[in-house]
Amino acid sequence: MTTELLSPPLGQKIEKAIDYIRLQKGAVVALSGGTDSSLVAQLARTALGDRSLAVTAVSESLPLGELDVARATASEIGIRHMIIQTDEVVNPEYASNPTNRCFYCKDTLYRNLTRIASDLGFEAVLDGTQADDLGDDRPGRLAAMNFDVKSPLLETGFSKREVREAARMFGLKVWDKPAMPCLSSRIPHGERVTAEKLSMVGQAELFIKNLTGVRSLECDIEMAMPE
Repeated sequence: MTTELLSPPLGQKIEKAIDYIRLQKGAVVALSGGTDSSLVAQLARTALGDRSLAVTAVSESLPLGELDVARATASEIGIRHMIIQTDEVVNPEYASNPTNRCFYCKDTLYRNLTRIASDLGFEAVLDGTQADDLGDDRPGRLAAMNFDVKSPLLETGFSKREVREAARMFGLKVWDKPAMPCLSSRIPHGERVTAEKLSMVGQAELFIKNLTGVRSLECDIEMAMPE
């Protein structure tokens, strides 16, 4: 893809994001398989070549099928891809499901990615935060700040619409993929998160998607689940 195919403002943002990433001496990208992180992986591969690595964290809270999407996206981009297991569900502070639950998830994630980056001699960990995310309550941002995680899309002013347009022009199949919240987000705050409950939620959502063909389940569904 060449930025000449894009509107001048978006083309300039892409170039700025690539230049920003290129300043890093190697980068690990937190690749969830969503549009934002996939674009960052694409930009990192463009900027750094083999000095880039995409990492996908797998735990009980990952929606079914998302690992396959992340694998396919990394292959499509041509970026090296690593899969790690994370254990946030066994952390009592996460499992108790407070309003800042996401902080403990991201703290676990970025601790792992920082270690991987250090082992490889890479300078940066990158995430997919973009400008529209700042309007949401995101406790995970504090964890990112604690580990000095870089956000190329945020630094260069990408909106969600611009992320999708850039991803489409790069040919990424996930360019219009709906947001896919973690399975723990389906459990009301204060109700304990367990592997059993997450499995039930994941199976139920997969059944509904297969039955109806819907791509995203954003509504709040009250489910009776055992303690």
